[in-house]
Amino acid sequence: MSQIAQGTFSSFQEDALDLREIIDDFVDDCEQRSLCGIDRITYRANVIQRKLGQLKVPDLTERCIDQYMKHRLSEGRSRTTINRETQMLSQALKLAQWKRLLSHIPHNERFQERKARQGFFEHEEFERLVSHLPDYLADFVTLAYWSGWRKGEIAALEWRDIQGNVIRLRPEVSKTHEGRLLTLNRELQDLIARRRETRHQLVPLVFHREGYPVYEFRKSWRTACKAAGCEGKLFHDLRRAAVRNMVFVDA
Repeated sequence: MSQIAQGTFSSFQEDALDLREIIDDFVDDCEQRSLCGIDRITYRANVIQRKLGQLKVPDLTERCIDQYMKHRLSEGRSRTTINRETQMLSQALKLAQWKRLLSHIPHNERFQERKARQGFFEHEEFERLVSHLPDYLADFVTLAYWSGWRKGEIAALEWRDIQGNVIRLRPEVSKTHEGRLLTLNRELQDLIARRRETRHQLVPLVFHREGYPVYEFRKSWRTACKAAGCEGKLFHDLRRAAVRNMVFVDA
C-alpha cells in the first residue's frame, strides 16, 4: 500500500512528492474499488513508472508528457495504447488533486485516434493463426474465437468456473459486471481436455504459461499473424468473429 493511502503524508511538501507515489496510490484506489481490468491498469502504471516515476511532481510538465508520447511512438506503440497510458496518468493526477496533494495538473494533449476497426477472422485465417502459436496461447485464442470473451475474462478463468460442459464467467471478472454461461461445443470440450493435461495442481488458472498468468503476448501475436498472412489483425477481431458466427447460427 502506498504512503498516501496509509495517510503518512499529513505534512507533505508537494515539491518532495514523487510521481511514482501518485501512481501507486491510484492503483491502490482502483484495487480497493474492485475495478475490472486491474491487470491492465497495473501494467500501464508500471510502464509510466519506468519512464517517468523518478520525476518529482512539479517537474512533470506538458513537455515531459509530450516527450513521453513521442518516445513511446518510437518504441512502436500505437497511438491508442499511448492515449490509454496518458489517460491513466491524468486520472492519477486528478485523484491526487482531489486529495489536495497537488495544486496543478499539466495539460495532456492526446493523439487523434483512427475510427474503430471492423475486422473479422475468417475460419481459415483463424486455423492458420493458431497453427503458429505456442500451445498455451493457441488454446487461449481458440476460446476467444468460439466464445467472444475478452482477453482479461479468459485470463481470469479458473478451474472452479468449469462445471461439466458449462463455463461460468464470474461477475467480478466481467467487464460489464454481469455473469455469463458458455456451453461447450466439441472444439471447446477438446480444448478443456487439453488444458487438463497441463494442469498444475497449485495453479487455479485454466490458461497459464508455466504456472504464470497469461497477460501480454503482443510479440507472439504479431509473429503468428505475420506467419499466417493475417498481419495487422487484432485480438479483438476474434470477438467480432465470434459475435458474427453466433448471429449466423441463430439465423
